[in-house]
Amino acid sequence: MFFGPGIWGRLGLFRTSAEDLYSGASDPYASQIVTQILIEAGVPGARAVVVPIKGSEGQIAVITLDSSAGFDGTGTASGNEMVLMDVLKRMREDNRMEMLGIERVAVDYRDKNGGNLLAINVSQESL
Repeated sequence: MFFGPGIWGRLGLFRTSAEDLYSGASDPYASQIVTQILIEAGVPGARAVVVPIKGSEGQIAVITLDSSAGFDGTGTASGNEMVLMDVLKRMREDNRMEMLGIERVAVDYRDKNGGNLLAINVSQESL
């Protein structure tokens, strides 16, 4: 059984959508750092945009994993988890060292046609 973002929201698992948090133009410096982390981790079809959070001093990193741009999620589940853990660890370290102000991370999975498949939005501290 597949649960889409609408069902997760009705179940209360995701309280705020990433789009509800956007508050202005993207931060090109922070966006480039997060994108570089994804490139160095060898994640094809990935891109990142970091934007200010409405009503906050912090920012949200929106990471898009797009099958239509080459993301295939290949490898073992444990292999994918290891890459993801490395990306998140480096993101947390760079966020602290570079003072990027990233408070939340949203991951947007896109299908082979570029359509939204699943979106996840979490606080940086919970990563």
